[in-house]
Amino acid sequence: MKLLNKKTKVATLALGSAAVLALGTTAAHANHTVVTVGGDGSSNIIDVEGANVNTIAFMTNYGVELRCDSSEIEGFINQGETVAIGNVVGEITSMLFYDCTATSLNIPVTVTMDAGSFEVREHPANAGDPLEVTITGVEAHMLNVPGGGTCELWAEGSVDATIYAGPTDGVNGAVELAAADFGPPETGFDLDVTAGNGSGSPAASSCGGQIETGDQAGPWYHNEATGVESRFGLDTLGAGDISHG
Repeated sequence: MKLLNKKTKVATLALGSAAVLALGTTAAHANHTVVTVGGDGSSNIIDVEGANVNTIAFMTNYGVELRCDSSEIEGFINQGETVAIGNVVGEITSMLFYDCTATSLNIPVTVTMDAGSFEVREHPANAGDPLEVTITGVEAHMLNVPGGGTCELWAEGSVDATIYAGPTDGVNGAVELAAADFGPPETGFDLDVTAGNGSGSPAASSCGGQIETGDQAGPWYHNEATGVESRFGLDTLGAGDISHG
């Protein structure tokens, strides 16, 4: 059965996230900047790799948590793309989370994600300011590792995030996932969850009954006491720092 206390329930989700920049416009938003890499704003596709710089955490709207200490990210950024609301400035092509545990049972799991586009959500005031984006088209899969018991789910939807210009965290840029809020009203639980039977088929519930089909999930603070949010570093493989201008 499902845990009923949101403060004690714990478990789930995944997806990752990762990849791209920070941007801005004039204060009046009359003009738009473009994505730059190494100070260059010409049109190009720039490959990026990334990893988390702290623990990545997700939580269901019933308080069930997933925490991952390690990740690997691949994707690209759209150098030269105009920074305007609705424009896609980059994409995650693959993501793997490992060293993960899910639910209050601390079940060992791994999480994979196929793709997610970074879509500009708000105008920053100035060039180089942090960029508010939505990671759309998220499709993630969580599965227990051998010996971890039956714990499986799929999550689909979107995740809000902030992209910071480089250099930061010792690399060329960073992406910070926006933590969901229990409210009221509840916000940020924008991933629809389908439970699995551990063998790749949908089920009514999973993970000892702590995950149920119809739950929702979103990013969570990796350190709830300090309010530190889940964060990734991005590396452009020698192409330079990510920004906008």
